[in-house]
Amino acid sequence: MRGELFISKKGEEAVLVSLDCTPSGGLLWDFPLIERLIEAGKKICFKLSFGLYAEETNFHDETLFAARRFAMQYLQEKILTPYESHVEALLFYTGSFDFTPSLKKFSNLQLLYRDRLQDFEKKDTPHQRRLFSLELLMTYLHRLSASLASEIFSFVLLDMGQEISLSEKAELLSKESFPYIYPGCQDFPSLFEGVGLRNNLGLYGYVGPREGYQKPEEPTVGIALPKSMKYALVEELIKNLQEEGTPFRIFPDHLVAESWGQLSKIYIFPEETHPEAIRHLQGFIAAEGIVEEFRGRGTRTPDLLVPNQTR
Repeated sequence: MRGELFISKKGEEAVLVSLDCTPSGGLLWDFPLIERLIEAGKKICFKLSFGLYAEETNFHDETLFAARRFAMQYLQEKILTPYESHVEALLFYTGSFDFTPSLKKFSNLQLLYRDRLQDFEKKDTPHQRRLFSLELLMTYLHRLSASLASEIFSFVLLDMGQEISLSEKAELLSKESFPYIYPGCQDFPSLFEGVGLRNNLGLYGYVGPREGYQKPEEPTVGIALPKSMKYALVEELIKNLQEEGTPFRIFPDHLVAESWGQLSKIYIFPEETHPEAIRHLQGFIAAEGIVEEFRGRGTRTPDLLVPNQTR
């Protein structure tokens, strides 16, 4: 990421500075560099490295967690408390979120994964392993971030990979996994509430060369993603909107009430839509929003689901 920077939603530019927060790293940070940047009036985005590797991370090893939490406390004491106004963001993780090798290596993680499949009545698939891996990773990082007293914009940069479908990516980057630490990635099918890596799809920021940045416009179309989704149907709608050149963003359907800001139209999948979402959609329509069902061969305005909407 040499020569790249972080640009916030407000357009603030920040230099990327790496901090080794691994249990064996000794917290040997380059304080002279940090002080020079601050004296020059630069904002900083700290890129944190905790040593979380897909092949050998046991997320339930509390000894290693304690060492990483100490690094967070050291960060608060030595940098955030004295220099908070110069810190624009914290990059908590960069890399793959697929920890399947670790799931196979550690029996405690295997047991948790099997329990999850049983609870949600799911079959073991690569996508389910990725979903569980992401849940483990983000829960772990949120626990680490809780050690900080300062409220700094925080995000991760995830390698989504080309083999993951558009609908699977949409599910992976759901708001549910990112309550406080925002997602970031290079390859995503729509604008999203996170950070774009070398693209202008992130509504909350950008990482890349300065000349590649362009502030994205807020989309007016949304897709309410159901918990039990038909991937082929979601895939079709995403591709349709992409072909039309329609900017859109995606969110879980049960969070529709807190997600419809700036939107004028929301697509839903009627057979899977959450009952609570239907009630909130009536409020969206009352505010002159448009709700359209997507069934795979076009759309129509709902009659039974949202009876008060006019055609």
